[in-house]
Amino acid sequence: EYIDYIIAVAAHKVKSIDSIYFDEKLAWTSGGGVTATYSGYLTVATRTEGDSGNTISINGGSKWGANTRLTGCAYIHLRIKRSGNSSKTESPLVNGLPGRMTVIGEGAYLYDPRRDTTVGGSGSHRADDQSTWGTYTDPDDCDNPALQLLWWLLGWKINSKLSVGCGVPPARIDIASFITAANICDESVLLATGGAQYRYRSSGTASDSDDRLSVINNLLVCMNGTIRDSNGKLSLDIMRNDLGEYVLDFDENDMLGEFEWNQTRGLSDSFNKARGRYVDPSTTALYQLVDYPEVGFDSPDGIERVK
Repeated sequence: EYIDYIIAVAAHKVKSIDSIYFDEKLAWTSGGGVTATYSGYLTVATRTEGDSGNTISINGGSKWGANTRLTGCAYIHLRIKRSGNSSKTESPLVNGLPGRMTVIGEGAYLYDPRRDTTVGGSGSHRADDQSTWGTYTDPDDCDNPALQLLWWLLGWKINSKLSVGCGVPPARIDIASFITAANICDESVLLATGGAQYRYRSSGTASDSDDRLSVINNLLVCMNGTIRDSNGKLSLDIMRNDLGEYVLDFDENDMLGEFEWNQTRGLSDSFNKARGRYVDPSTTALYQLVDYPEVGFDSPDGIERVK
């Protein structure tokens, strides 16, 4: 009649677990509890970091209790009732959990060197002490891809053992380059439709089965970035539009020899339409892929060349 589920949602501490959706339906929120659809058929408990002080006992602890706690991991406990509460009703969870479940919350506590006085910042963050990480005033601060990449390189440890990321020692990272990159990510960019937004932002998850370098490359793509190994340290360079801030002029004396400049490529090498897809975080799509609006212009020869 009842089924209990323990589901790990992160192999590290998270800031919050805020809501749960079954397929497209809201099932639970941290502020309001179980929704009317599942009232009487679902109970939820969450742990942002499992430890000996917040264990969950299932059936008196015989199967899950004091010695099973997912130490250092974020997880949820769901108990569902598969039978109806009366002879005339059927449980909305008669077949168990649905095929798609979405858990929404605020994720990892990031290290921000701009908040570390030992590397030129201002604050109590320390690269070698993850208990000092986090403490943001703006939730959007967590979506800085430069800081996410730095977190992934440093890694997150549970009981002094690496759980997530690469485990690169702080001494092998050019922290100053990440400060510069994080500031560029935070620059305000004016939108053609009005208002402004940060230059680069990203959110997402990575699985234990993902190649570490693939995760690094995904984060680099989010900010037009490049990782370099310079003098034994990993540094981060990211691109931004600084064409309005030229620093010197060239003249003929700067040319070492003959050169050829092709202003534009041939039509067969040029795209005139751009299409793409992105992960929509709204409750309408719940992180499913949707299409960007197509942009482009007419090709002189009438042939569409799509990027």
